[in-house]
Amino acid sequence: MGPRATRRGNDRIPCTWYQYPISALHHGGWLSYTTINTVLISAAVFLAVRQWRQGRTTPSWVATLSRYSLGIYLIHPIFLWPVRAYWPTLSPSWVWIPVLTIYAFAGAALITALLQRQRITAWLVP
Repeated sequence: MGPRATRRGNDRIPCTWYQYPISALHHGGWLSYTTINTVLISAAVFLAVRQWRQGRTTPSWVATLSRYSLGIYLIHPIFLWPVRAYWPTLSPSWVWIPVLTIYAFAGAALITALLQRQRITAWLVP
């Protein structure tokens, strides 16, 4: 097998066939939005939580957040773009991934709640 290269922006990272999965993991290829891995992981988490919660009532805070889910989905990139632009390599990732997840989720939920409360902007995030 010949060398492969991963792509991140315009940068090419040369690597051999056995280094490719590790290189792709570190450069967004493995858990990118466009890979089947993300779909399978999301489906597995959804099914596990669904099975675990079967027969229980939904907490009120989950019901409240579910009203904001479309707005959270639409708005969360606004919170992640500056992080990617100004701090592309935050390390260690086991600390920064949960921190950025909470930051983007909380920020998007707050903005969505504020937009839904205003009559003139409520239609933006139904």
